[in-house]
Amino acid sequence: MVAQIEPALLKPRIARKLPRGIVQVFTTPERSFPTDVMVNAMRVASQGNKVLIVQFFQGGIGQGLGSPVKLVENLQWLRADLGRNLDLAAPCLESQERSNILALWSFTAKALASGDYHLLVLDELMELITWDLVPEAVLLGAIEDRSDHTSVVVTGVNVPQTLLAIADQVTHRRIS
Repeated sequence: MVAQIEPALLKPRIARKLPRGIVQVFTTPERSFPTDVMVNAMRVASQGNKVLIVQFFQGGIGQGLGSPVKLVENLQWLRADLGRNLDLAAPCLESQERSNILALWSFTAKALASGDYHLLVLDELMELITWDLVPEAVLLGAIEDRSDHTSVVVTGVNVPQTLLAIADQVTHRRIS
């Protein structure tokens, strides 16, 4: 015998709508990765939200899509599979480095659209434009078309006015 549930006891589920994610930009005159951005990413991850940090132009041993670093349970940190840190002042990429950076961008674009992450921190994202790797319209479109609840933090030195115009918050860091 199957138990019957009275219709009066069935309540429609109310879908929890997450607030719209924001876009924050942290720009500095010199290359750096703001400590408070990392602290915030760890705070968001410790609250049970998935966080992705992507550094496009920082290299290191054992980096790349196949070797993400996990700092805390919900925080994934990726760098391009590069054997060196690239000199942003003198753009010079080997063919494999170019491919690895583009693979990281492809992964990042999918992550922005997926809704799997609460926060994406994109370090030196706009250098993809400077180095003629990804068109500006494609980068801005990926940020604007991201999943509704995904927040984005962009850090770097060459942040164009077009990104500043769509940002919810812009922080210009000075070095003294």
